[in-house]
Amino acid sequence: MVPEVWLRFPTLPAPDDVAPLGNAGGFSGARLWRVTAGGQPWCLRRWPSRHPEPARLHWIHSVLSHAASRGIDWLPLPIADVHGSTFVQDGGYLWEVTRWLPGQVETQTPPAPQRLRSAVWALARFHVAVADFDSECRRFGRSPAAGYRAQMLETLLAGRLDQLDRAIEASPPSATSLPNQTARQLVQMVREKLSRHAFRIRSAAQREVPQQICLRDIWRDHVLFAGIHVSGFVDFGAMRVDSVAVDLARLCGSFLGGSDWSTPLSDYQLKRQLSEVERELVDEIDIGNALLTTVQWLDWLFLERREFENVERVRQRMEEAAERLRQL
Repeated sequence: MVPEVWLRFPTLPAPDDVAPLGNAGGFSGARLWRVTAGGQPWCLRRWPSRHPEPARLHWIHSVLSHAASRGIDWLPLPIADVHGSTFVQDGGYLWEVTRWLPGQVETQTPPAPQRLRSAVWALARFHVAVADFDSECRRFGRSPAAGYRAQMLETLLAGRLDQLDRAIEASPPSATSLPNQTARQLVQMVREKLSRHAFRIRSAAQREVPQQICLRDIWRDHVLFAGIHVSGFVDFGAMRVDSVAVDLARLCGSFLGGSDWSTPLSDYQLKRQLSEVERELVDEIDIGNALLTTVQWLDWLFLERREFENVERVRQRMEEAAERLRQL
């Protein structure tokens, strides 16, 4: 399958080596291969069958190309196929090939200050670069991400948490990678934190802010570094129009948790200014992220009964989510 797909990209040499990477530690359902061809490493990506639609993937690729034309040179630009398209359809999936980005993710907690500064600068530069992509992508109004979090809040308060409790109670002890007792404790913690922070999640959904193209899933595992400098952003499947506050909350929350964010937010504003409302929205989005990330994992494990390839990675993500929840 992989060599046949590769032949659809005529500008690329024949592969010398193909190394399957599975989901490369992620949970999106995508599959990656590291392909060596012509002495160069490439990344072959098979998008999940459910998303994105071809038109949406074309839009994502167009945004990346626009950003690159504005000097953003750390993006994995897709290669065109025989028909000039930047992806191919094969076997019910969408496939793309990009250059293999150098670098490693930051594993230190807290991160090296120079790397964190580089990350927020890179994010700000990306925001500035794509701001003029399309006038229809520049809006003023309520953040879709904040609205989704407020909607989820009401769903949880209307009985979703009770449903989770019952599912955990009925689950055999060894059915998931998370002990039932721990899961019940997390549900109780979510209840307590929701009662304390619900008004801020609702407030965020009512704020009107500038909107533009945002990444919406830019976090520490999606930022590569070479030394102290950003060498790549990866995984753009969540890209949509929203407030830049959504990206800042996701990035800073993943690097710093509940620690002081004043320095990275100040560094960001050296490249792009934040309004007072945007700054307040960053904090409110982060609160929603901390609460809903835990709930999402519990949903996947006990209600949807999802199975994951890397059980240890699931445990790690759950521990991170629980720790962030405690910090609220």
